[in-house]
Amino acid sequence: MAIIALLLPACNKPAPPAPTFTVAFNTNGAIAILRQQVKPGGTVTKPADPALTGCNFGGWYTNNSLSIPYNFASPVNANITLHAKWLPAIEMVQVPGGSFLMGSDDTEDLDAAPPHKVTLNGFKISKYPITQGQYVSLAGYNPSEFASHDDAGDHPVENLNWYEAVEFCNVLSEREGLTPVYKISARIPAAGFPITAMDVAADWSAGGYRLPTEAEWEYAAKGGNGNGPYHVYSGSDDPLTVAWFNSGAGTYPETHPVGKKKPNGLGIYDMSGNVWEWCWDWFGAYSGAASTNPRGPSSGPGRVMRGGCWSLSDTVIRIAYRNYFDPVLTYGLIGFRVVRL
Repeated sequence: MAIIALLLPACNKPAPPAPTFTVAFNTNGAIAILRQQVKPGGTVTKPADPALTGCNFGGWYTNNSLSIPYNFASPVNANITLHAKWLPAIEMVQVPGGSFLMGSDDTEDLDAAPPHKVTLNGFKISKYPITQGQYVSLAGYNPSEFASHDDAGDHPVENLNWYEAVEFCNVLSEREGLTPVYKISARIPAAGFPITAMDVAADWSAGGYRLPTEAEWEYAAKGGNGNGPYHVYSGSDDPLTVAWFNSGAGTYPETHPVGKKKPNGLGIYDMSGNVWEWCWDWFGAYSGAASTNPRGPSSGPGRVMRGGCWSLSDTVIRIAYRNYFDPVLTYGLIGFRVVRL
C-alpha cells in the first residue's frame, strides 16, 4: 500500500511578546499610581514631577523610607516601585521694595548706631524660620539640640553653622528648579557633615534661595514700613505677644514650634526670639551713609545673626540689636530663614 505524504503549509505562529518589567510610580497621595513598561536592560523615562498642594516634590526613591534616591540611568531587570518624596512647603511672604531707617540710636540696641537710610529692592522671605522637618528633608540629617520633642519637626532647626545654612539654600533651589545663588567650592569635607570650611560667592541676580542680607532682615522685621515709627520687637512693643525668650518666669525656656506667637505687620513670624537667624553679611560698624541694597563688608570677625533667641532677655530680641558668630561654629541658639527674588 502506497503511503502518500501530504505537505501542509507551515503555520506562521506569531513571535512571543518581548518580556517587559513594570515600573510603578507611587506618588503617595498626589495622583493615582503611574506605570511604565520597560524592556529588560532598558531605562525608565522620568515622568513630569507630580504636584501636591502644600508640598514640594523631592524626587523618586526606591524604598518606603525614602532614603535611597533612584538613578534613572540604571538598567531595569525586575519589576520596581518608585516612591515620591514630599518636602514640607516653605511659605514665602512678599516684602515690597522701599526705603527705611536702618539701625537705632537707643543705647539698648547693641552696635546699631547711627541710624541711616537704606533702600532695598523687593524680595520674598520665609514666613517662619526653617524648621527641623524642612531641613532634614533636604540635608538628610538633623543637627538640632532640641530634636527629641514629639513635635520637633515644627521647631526651628538650630545648632547648624553658616556654611550649612548656605548649602541648604542651594539644595532647595536645585530641588525647585531654580538657579542657585551661591557658587560653593573648597568644601571640607567634600561630602557629609559638619561642614568645617567652604568658599562661597554669590550671584545676586539668580532666582534661587539665599540667606537674607542684614538690611533685608531688619527691613522685614520692621514690617517694611518706611521710616517708622517702628515697634521695639518684630510686630509689637510687648515681647510676650510676639517672641519666645527668657522672661525670667517659670522653667528655663527652649525652642518652640514656629508660628505660635503673633506675626508682624507683614505676616512674618518669630523674627524676635526663638532662635538667632544667620544673615549673609560679615559684621561691621555702620558708616551712617545712605545706601541701596547693601550686602555688608568684604570681611569681618563673624557673620551677622539677628533676632535674639529663646535663652536671652527681652533686650537682646529687639529688632535693631546686632550680633555675630564665627561661620564655622554651631550653637543650639542659631537657626535661619531664607529669601529669594
